[in-house]
Amino acid sequence: MHPIKSIVAQNQNRMNKNYDNCIYGQKLKQFKDTHKGETCFIIGNGPSLKIDDLTKIHKLGIPSFAFNRIFCIFDETLWRPTYYVSQDINVTYGMEEQFKNLDLKHKFLPIRWKWYENFTIPNALYYKTIILEGDVFGFSKDFAKEVVDAPTVAYTAFQLAYYMGFKRFYLIGFDQNYKISKDKDGNIIFNDKLEKDYVSEKYRNEETDDLIIPNLYEMNKAFISLDHHIKSGYIDVEAYNATRGGMLEVFERKDLDEVFKTIKNALHKNTKR
Repeated sequence: MHPIKSIVAQNQNRMNKNYDNCIYGQKLKQFKDTHKGETCFIIGNGPSLKIDDLTKIHKLGIPSFAFNRIFCIFDETLWRPTYYVSQDINVTYGMEEQFKNLDLKHKFLPIRWKWYENFTIPNALYYKTIILEGDVFGFSKDFAKEVVDAPTVAYTAFQLAYYMGFKRFYLIGFDQNYKISKDKDGNIIFNDKLEKDYVSEKYRNEETDDLIIPNLYEMNKAFISLDHHIKSGYIDVEAYNATRGGMLEVFERKDLDEVFKTIKNALHKNTKR
């Protein structure tokens, strides 16, 4: 190995072992309990996601997490995610400049992008991922130290939201239904009744999306894992599925319009005090 590359590798290994104390982990510590007891929206990119709903979230001023190529619909709404998270390097393919020019205050990305993929986004906040095998995915309570990897970036957002102190998670846009997907055994499943996979056709990348087939069993395992950690008492949060339709049935369902009304009434009462 080239001497300079060797020094770089040694430095990365040192930081990886004590990530919460390195420069990247220290930056993440500023978010600890910054939203203690608050409510947030965690937003998937499924076809059920409506621009009007994002605009309502914007007007209510409720913090939100969103992912990957969600920026493809920014020209349709004033809403922007409070916290943007991405994890799979494949989603950047063909859109590298759009990712690098994201005008968002808080962008969370895995450090492996910077160290091993040579892909750097200006002003990004980098987290360390680990893999914990088992019947359910582990759950990290210390986002600055490490994040448990899962087949959906939403699981990273759950750990980040917990670290920030959010008490109540409302999931929207999680259809968990694709035109082409894989089952538990890796068999390909076709759904001819579904018109589209994402909130917008602009979201698609024809060069890669047909090659990346989601494994619904593994993705659902992430949601089941969150539910397990809540019901076991390991983490003290509430998670509700306010998606308009879709196939995700792990969490208690909530009507999104009623959720908006409840939040609006609560905000109105607080302003009167």
